[in-house]
Amino acid sequence: FPSHDKGGIIGKKDQDFFPYEVIRRLRSMEKQAIFEEISISFEETVQLPDGIHTFIMTKFPIVNDQNKVQTLAGIYLDISDRKRAELDLAYNNDLRGEIYNGSADAIFLVDPFSMLTFDCNRRAVNMFEAERKEELIGIEGQTLQKCKFTEAQIKSIHGDIEQFGYWSQKVEYITKKGNHFWGNLAAKPIEVAGKEMNLVRVTDISDRKKADLALAQTQAELRRVNLELQKLVNLDGLTQIANRRCFDERIMYEWQRLHREQRPLSLLMFDVDYFKRYNDCYGHQLGDDCLIKIAQAVELLLCRATDLVARYGGEEFIVILPNTNIEGAIAVAERIHAAIADLKIPHQCSDVKDFVSVSMGIVSDIPNLERSPCVLINQADQALYHAKQKGRNQSVVFTI
Repeated sequence: FPSHDKGGIIGKKDQDFFPYEVIRRLRSMEKQAIFEEISISFEETVQLPDGIHTFIMTKFPIVNDQNKVQTLAGIYLDISDRKRAELDLAYNNDLRGEIYNGSADAIFLVDPFSMLTFDCNRRAVNMFEAERKEELIGIEGQTLQKCKFTEAQIKSIHGDIEQFGYWSQKVEYITKKGNHFWGNLAAKPIEVAGKEMNLVRVTDISDRKKADLALAQTQAELRRVNLELQKLVNLDGLTQIANRRCFDERIMYEWQRLHREQRPLSLLMFDVDYFKRYNDCYGHQLGDDCLIKIAQAVELLLCRATDLVARYGGEEFIVILPNTNIEGAIAVAERIHAAIADLKIPHQCSDVKDFVSVSMGIVSDIPNLERSPCVLINQADQALYHAKQKGRNQSVVFTI
């Protein structure tokens, strides 16, 4: 009794220290000890002023010379600390058991050297559709995977665990009943009863994987639709080559890029000679067919990915030739004239020849950000105007 010294205990009675209910049980034990002439021991937990205490109380008779019970003696052994330790141990064991078996993840204890399963929780049995725990103990965990790890991967896993104390990866599994699911496999080293083990956790991520797959498919479809929309936005509806909007974006991009690189940019602007007469003579349907054939022929002629032919408006077309000097631009212009001549599209209303021909303006310069690319476009347009003035079916290079 920590709150009392020896003098404060001598002469006191049980009821001075213990509650009434405890005293009643004490008296019952004392009577049994007297009448049966034996010692009686029992455990009792009581609330004392300094806290809860647990005692082992022993009552035993003391006899006289005639071997008759003369009085009773008692021994009160305070086992509070031991009791608390036992309760703490039981609590911790129960708590660990509940965490282990109550986990939403499959948990395995795996020998880090043999890779064999030493133990597993209830969730592992359910997740891998085993009939009982014993089906999963003593096996190599990899046998549950769709694809086993290679020796290089195993070496990498051991290296990560040793370096970081943890390793994790998404793995596809096959259950005992042959069903597939995706799990996040994680492992970390622990010590169990003085033995090194790997605590391996498998989290079922099948729903997340399905959601990720659905999201990936949706994103792929969106990318495809966006590409189609971008294509439609940048394509001329009739000729299916680049339109004016696409040209405007490309010329600005190449103007800035070639300014940084200080490389030449060339433009070819051309239109169909006497195209109004062509429409009046052959009709607008054949006029559209004529523009389509010309556009496709020129697009096939351009070999580099950076080259671009666009429908600039009506029967007018424009070609972007990055990294091309004036000599290169003239060579491309000659091939365009030849390709259109090879089409042999009849044009009996032309004043220059019996087949469709084009007039073309050529310009080349090194871009400068102090000027707009519109300057280059206007120069190509002026050169085209001079080609028409000189009799059509020819190219003219812009000169100042």
